[in-house]
Amino acid sequence: MRQHPHVLALGLVLVLNPPAPASDPALVAAIQVGGNWDIALVDPAAHRPPVRLTDRPEQDRFPLWSPDRSRLAFGSKVNDRWELWVMAADGSHQRRLAPEMVAKSSRSWSADGRRILFAAGDRDHGRICLVDVDAGTITRITSDSVDALDPAWSPDGRRIAYTAARPDGSRIMMVDLETGAETPLTDGMGSEGRAAWSPRGDRLVITSTRQGPRQIFLVRPDGSGLRPLTAFVTTEVFATWSPDGRRVAVQTVTGENYDVVVVDVATARRTPVGASPEYDGQAAWSPDGAALALVSSGTGREALYRAAADGSGITRITDLPTLDPDWR
Repeated sequence: MRQHPHVLALGLVLVLNPPAPASDPALVAAIQVGGNWDIALVDPAAHRPPVRLTDRPEQDRFPLWSPDRSRLAFGSKVNDRWELWVMAADGSHQRRLAPEMVAKSSRSWSADGRRILFAAGDRDHGRICLVDVDAGTITRITSDSVDALDPAWSPDGRRIAYTAARPDGSRIMMVDLETGAETPLTDGMGSEGRAAWSPRGDRLVITSTRQGPRQIFLVRPDGSGLRPLTAFVTTEVFATWSPDGRRVAVQTVTGENYDVVVVDVATARRTPVGASPEYDGQAAWSPDGAALALVSSGTGREALYRAAADGSGITRITDLPTLDPDWR
């Protein structure tokens, strides 16, 4: 569905649907226009205005690139329920894939771009599902008897890690997609969640309260080698791997303040990247690992910023309220 350019009363020209240059390492995010959230391509250097890909009365958020950057998955809030949608990279061919999804749960594409892993249901009761993007068929991975969220697909496509709720907290479960066998990743001490695979698939980061406040731990896919990556400086909410697998961008919480810290996996050295007195979070790595896009409300509203991975050169790149960046 092609659409026409809009000129906003703010004096900001927001272009709809022109193709992005092939050399552009496309950064996509949700932007708010007139109280409504839409999906847009954002220039990391802020040399040109955002390119809006959706322009619908529904709230559209949570964009996620397919591995080959030909398509985008996103969430659309229809009749007060979040649905899983997909579209081409230029905003065309928008269609619904699933009638419900847990918005604040992670999602991931298969390596071949044919399927999407997501949590269906609501925040209080999720189940892990796979949807075939072309056929539209949905396959359940977990049953209704398990409250499951935050699925993460291994880079080789053979396993899925997800968070399973328990009466005394939560733990990470691992599913072998070929055999269907399900095993706990760790011994379940404390409350665990938010598993994320390293680019090579040889390690995962998880959050755990096994030593007190929620922190980031490293673990191998077979459950061995579990060790803390962060110490009790702050509460650590979740982590995102750099493309080379040497660092993770960690969302931290101190009191009511959220910040972003880059942690070296080998040395545990911490480098603050977003550390304003206001909210800083939702970090997304650039394809070369040299920079991060992050959301900050340091100016009074949540805008998108770009910073070098060493914390230098932080620059605002959107004027509109912006959330959910994904940089591929």
